[in-house]
Formats: sequence, C-alpha cells, structure tokens
Amino acid sequence: MIQAVIFDLDGLLVETETICYQILKEILARFGRPFALEEYTRSFSGKPETVNAAHLVEAYKLPFPAEEALERILRREEELHAEGVPLKAGAGELLSYLRQRGYGTAVASSSTRDRALNLLDRHGVTEYFHQFVFAGEVEQGKPAPDVFLKACEKLGRAPGDCLVLEDSGAGIQAAHAAGIPVICVPDLKTPERRFLDMTAAVCPSLWEVIPFLEERSGRGYYRPCKEYDECNRLIADYFESGQYEACFAGHLALAREGYPLAECQVGYFYYDGLGVEKDLGLAFEWTKRAAGHGDRDGQYNLACFYEEGTGTAPDPEQARRWYALAAGQGHDLALAKCRELGISVTFEEKKG
Repeated sequence: MIQAVIFDLDGLLVETETICYQILKEILARFGRPFALEEYTRSFSGKPETVNAAHLVEAYKLPFPAEEALERILRREEELHAEGVPLKAGAGELLSYLRQRGYGTAVASSSTRDRALNLLDRHGVTEYFHQFVFAGEVEQGKPAPDVFLKACEKLGRAPGDCLVLEDSGAGIQAAHAAGIPVICVPDLKTPERRFLDMTAAVCPSLWEVIPFLEERSGRGYYRPCKEYDECNRLIADYFESGQYEACFAGHLALAREGYPLAECQVGYFYYDGLGVEKDLGLAFEWTKRAAGHGDRDGQYNLACFYEEGTGTAPDPEQARRWYALAAGQGHDLALAKCRELGISVTFEEKKG
C-alpha cells in the first residue's frame, strides 16, 4: 500500500527546464553559437547546473572556466525565477489530494536547499511537504538510489510503501535501484524505453497520478459499498447473459431501498433502454438521486447530463459543480474534465 509520495523538483514539480534551456541559449548566443532545443534535451535536460556548466564550456569551447559558466547560469536563473516560474500542470491539485488523503510527502532533488525552497515558497506549496532531501545530504546523486532512500528514511517509510514521481531517465533509474515504484511524468524529453520499462506507469501530467493512487488504494472506478456485491451478482447472473429485464428489476429493487450504486445503475438502464423502455427523464432523475447520495459515478454522469442537456435543460454551472464533486472523490474522468474546463477541485477528507 502506497503511504508516501516523493517528488523530483525540476521539470516534474516546477517548470524550470524551459528556463534552463533559455539561459544556456542566451549564453551561447553571445558567442554566435546556435543552440537547438533538441541539443538541450539530448545532452543537458535533467542534469544539475554544475554538470551542465562544465559540459557547456567543454562542448562549445567557451573562453571561460566552468566555474564562471555556473555563476552566469545561477545569476540569470535567479533573475528569471524572480519573474515567476509556473508549477507543472496538476501540481496544486495533486498536492491538495495527497494532503486530504493523508499521504506522506517529500521533495528529493539534486538542487540546493535555498534554491528549491525559494521556488516552492513562491507558489505557497512548501507546507505541503513533510520532508526534503537536497544536494549535499547524500554521497551520490541520481542515478544512484541514495537521494530516494534518504527520503524514505526521513519519512519513516519502507521503500516499497512509497511512490516516486520523476521526469528523467536518471531519476527513474535511481528510484528503481532503491526498490521504490516510480511514475514517469515526461517533461521536454521522454526517457528512453529502457527507463520507461522500469516504471509503474507513465502519466502525461501530474493530474493523472490521482486516479492511479485511487486505484492502488482500492478506491477504483466503483467503490465497495453495501450493495456492491449484490450489484456485481446481478451483472454476472443476468447482464452478461443478456437477461437485461431481470438485471434491471434487481437493480431497481435495490435502488428503491436507497442504495446509491444501484440508483446510478438504474439511470444507466433508462439511458440505454436495456431491460426497460428508454427514458432520458427517468435516467436523469435516478442519476440525480445517486449523485445526491454521494455516488461519484452518478455525480460525473449527472454533470454530463447537465452539460449536454440530457433529460433536463442544459445548465453549465450545475455541470461544473457536479464535475468538481466527482473529481473531489477521485473520479478519473471527472478529474480530466476539470482539468479541461479549469475547474478548481477540493478533495474530500480521508475518513478514519
């Protein structure tokens, strides 16, 4: 069971890779040297400033030492950071979700402490993390596992009970070597297949980490509830063999007793006209009951009904409201919809 999530910083949590590319490009432009994004992603992306400074001087035969290159990089980086560095898409929502669900959280980065905390403080997210591991706290950097093992130690969790979020091949390799499940969220450069094969999942953004955790915690598409087993039995005994009328009747009996999952399923039957005459008005009413009783699938479906005007008049505000409520329970499709529409999501508190 995943109990804690460990974040990389640059390119994963904060949009710093594009800034790093801009800085190196500016330095080389002063000497009339072109610098393509492809070259940056191939040779510089995901590496510490010290490594990039040395490589830049050597590869482009610059007329000053690596130490001066590093000073120029850090000075310009500070200027650009002061102008604002955005969080990666879904970062705020994921951090809010992790807090509400009671996960431990840490940042494990090769960055310096002052630089990293400055980036996090500017966005007001430092308080979302319980622990931090920075450059100088471990003997070896990524791809060695040291930084992530140190984070596990600080969190008081076994490696197998943690999850690492990384964008780089070196970071993925480090997590894998530490025995920690890792999700890749690619940035400017998607890691090679040999690294992706080490991951538990590849997510296009941090938004998609939420449904991954919901599934792993047993809070999948349908949640266990009082009528869960009975609904599953009805599906197995009747629906899968095409006995839709019997399946509908069984669900209707449960729904009339006020069971939310059954109410939602009855809405499906009326919507599709399976085992009962198609009736979008009744589909809407039963779905509304399920949503009102807290069924997150019913909440998502009700939002769709309001958005599309199915069985009711279109109502964009009600649609947004119910998308947000379903997303707050970790519904993956609702989360995607909230991301698309720019809807703020508040995640429900962990019970118990």
